[in-house]
Amino acid sequence: MDEVHRLEGIIEQQRRWRHFITADSKQKMLDKKLAEIDAPDRSARTLGFSFGEVEPTGNEVLNVRGLSKSFGSKHLFSGVEFQIRRSDRAFLLGPNGCGKTTLLKILIGKEKADSGSYLFGAGVQVGYFDQTLSSLNNNNTVLDEIWNLHRDFTEARVRTLLGQFLFCADDVFKKIETLSGGEKARLSLLKLMLSGANVLLLDEPTNHLDIPSREALEAALLDFGGTMLVVSHDRYFINKLSTRVLSIGMNGAESFEGGYDDYAAKIAEQSAEKPKATKTMGKGGEDYKRRKERESELRRTITAIKKCEERINELDGLITKTNEEMSTPEAAADYARVMELTETLGKLNDEQTELMMQWEELENRKAQLEGEE
Repeated sequence: MDEVHRLEGIIEQQRRWRHFITADSKQKMLDKKLAEIDAPDRSARTLGFSFGEVEPTGNEVLNVRGLSKSFGSKHLFSGVEFQIRRSDRAFLLGPNGCGKTTLLKILIGKEKADSGSYLFGAGVQVGYFDQTLSSLNNNNTVLDEIWNLHRDFTEARVRTLLGQFLFCADDVFKKIETLSGGEKARLSLLKLMLSGANVLLLDEPTNHLDIPSREALEAALLDFGGTMLVVSHDRYFINKLSTRVLSIGMNGAESFEGGYDDYAAKIAEQSAEKPKATKTMGKGGEDYKRRKERESELRRTITAIKKCEERINELDGLITKTNEEMSTPEAAADYARVMELTETLGKLNDEQTELMMQWEELENRKAQLEGEE
């Protein structure tokens, strides 16, 4: 049912858009999904995911003060300040390349900030999910990757845990280098679950996961008794879990209560409240120059909006085609092909979500520029 709610949210969003209405294609996908709800599942295998009880932290979990970071001439962010309190589920948002992943790496000590400081509170045990899945040892088998970290476990217990994460029978003897992206993600999530962490720093945790695994992760995180700081482009995931959004930019961080929709509504409200610029004639034609610059930026913004819309429509077609292929008996009988298609579908959905976020930012900027007329 979570996938039904996800599609309903996308349909509602697209029906509010003026220039490209792709709700019909999503409605067809939703109708098909509803028709399948009573049909038997071809695979009863679902992720068995629960963090269990974790040790409590103090009320103050993380205090970030004035963090700045650049790589050579590329400036990512400066003056980033925020606080994370116990039980927060905070999401870092911002355009691609603004340094969200780098910020998480600073917090776990894998990168150094150019300036500023951060301090974790009492009783904090940090667990980190890396979207590149680089924490896995490609030379290990699936079984050894877990057992090497938990030598007190019996082989039976390790294999039971792996079975809960869909590694069954001889799957546990596969070398990690041979695993798909989805399998590596599931193994990384199992390691995270077993770490006992009470503060999770998650970098795009839904990447590579199929729909049932995403939903299992969402449910586990909703039940998690600790604190989270997450980077994600998955709007549905953000809306379901987020208690706060931290918008990261070159000049700091701004905090918004609620999920992605609350954040987007607040940004639109702020944009609408900005007063229109008063026209004044300056010396040397400065008013004329500013008007021409604004008109030029407005044209570029409108062009960028059109390109976003075209690509989102194109992705709709690709997503529909991939879903249709996954529903064929031939694909259903080929587990490797199903996993490949699932990974492709995840990438397409992630790209579409990112473009939707860009589209909203461009629309807000367009409204600002038109308000300056």
